[in-house]
This record gives sequence, structure tokens and C-alpha cells, in this order.
Amino acid sequence: MIRVENIDPLSDARWRDVETLPGATLYHSTAWARVLAQTYGFPPRYYLAMEAARVVGGLPGFEVGSAWRGRRLVALPFSDLGAPVGAPAAISAILAMVVGDAQQRTWRTVEVRGAVVQLVDFTTVTHNDLYLLPLNRSLGDLVRGFSDSVRWGRKRALRDGVTVARASSEAALTEFYR
Repeated sequence: MIRVENIDPLSDARWRDVETLPGATLYHSTAWARVLAQTYGFPPRYYLAMEAARVVGGLPGFEVGSAWRGRRLVALPFSDLGAPVGAPAAISAILAMVVGDAQQRTWRTVEVRGAVVQLVDFTTVTHNDLYLLPLNRSLGDLVRGFSDSVRWGRKRALRDGVTVARASSEAALTEFYR
């Protein structure tokens, strides 16, 4: 039997098991949860699915809100992906608990980013696109596959002197964020 708990990923080490599930991304990590919690002060609402003593699924989320938009659950704010991961039965149980929490906590909406949720009665609204670019092709082939507007933007960037550099040092990371 699957049971779902609401946990704080910053203090509950079990969330690290979710990070290793198929489909988990950087956005499912404890490190990303820490960044969002410390930067924005949102309270985490992470859903952990357990079967016996084994972690079988998870959904990262934060309760956010304002007078303008109302209170809501977002999986995940300032992130492209926040879909539930794990076994289908675990995901179903997680989403059922999310629906119950939404009613109890009177959330205006529940936003699950990067997921097509068909397991419960959600209204699907797509407003973000996820673009995947296969890098196993030549640069010429990649550029030919771009839309006209992307090719135009690339030409303009090159004309304006935009450059790209690959780096992996701490100094480069500091410069990137500066």
C-alpha cells in the first residue's frame, strides 16, 4: 500500500531517494529546494510516496501566493520542470493528496510544470514550452533546423558580438551570475 506524506526536503533525508528516481531532474534536488526556500522564503510542500519503507515517488512544490494571484501550489516556481516522478501508482496517490490539500488549503490553482497530468481531473493549460536540442548533429544541420526567427536572432547576436565560452571554474560561475 502506498502512503503519501508532506515533507520538508531540507530536513528529511528521504527526499534524496526521490532525486535518484527515473525522470528526476536538477529541479527535484534538495539543493534546488534550498535555493528556492532561501531566496524567496516560500514554504516547501514536497510530497513523498512510500511503499513500506521504500521511496516510490515524489512531487516537489512550494506554496506561493499574493493578494493578486491568491495562494497556490507550484511545482516548481522559477523552474521549467517539476513533474511528479516515480511509479504510476505513486504518482496517482500523490496527485490525489495534492487535490485534497488544494481543497483544504483553498489554493486557487495547482501548477505542475513540465508535466502532462492525465491521472486526475486537472485542467491542462500550456504556457511554457520545453525545447530539446539534440547535440549529436553538426552545427550547420542544427542551424538549418531553426525557425526563421531563431536564425534571425542568431545572426543578430553574431553581428552584435555576442560570444559563448565554455568554462567550469568557480570564477566563471561567479562571472556568469554577476
